[in-house]
Amino acid sequence: MAPVNNKTSIHRTAVIGAMVLGALTVVMAMPPVHDAVVRWKFLGMVAAAVGVLTAFVAVGFAFVFATIPGIRKTTELAVSSVGISMVFATCSAMALAGSPIGLTGLTFGTVVGGVTVVLSLIGLWRPIAAEHEKVDVG
Repeated sequence: MAPVNNKTSIHRTAVIGAMVLGALTVVMAMPPVHDAVVRWKFLGMVAAAVGVLTAFVAVGFAFVFATIPGIRKTTELAVSSVGISMVFATCSAMALAGSPIGLTGLTFGTVVGGVTVVLSLIGLWRPIAAEHEKVDVG
């Protein structure tokens, strides 16, 4: 196995952070939790911050790591993450608005958070799979 450098460890931690943000977004969008969030103002501010980070940063970050694992420069990663997140948020909002389910906080939070979790899992799995492919069995 190849040694893990510090930059790979930082990126892996960031992908795990994106996955946690996505999971929190899904949980905070659920009706019982949402009712509690509405009652306490502090939780409302936390929920808003988590939702904005997930919708405009985390989903794109997870997408970049799931599809383009070669990007390691911070500026490329930041610009592509925000751009992809904006496109995904807009397209998912338009798709939900045109669907029979409709566009609500619950549906949007569930879609964006769920996709972020799935893409983060793929982003974590890809480097592990690449390391196993490098091992010569024969």
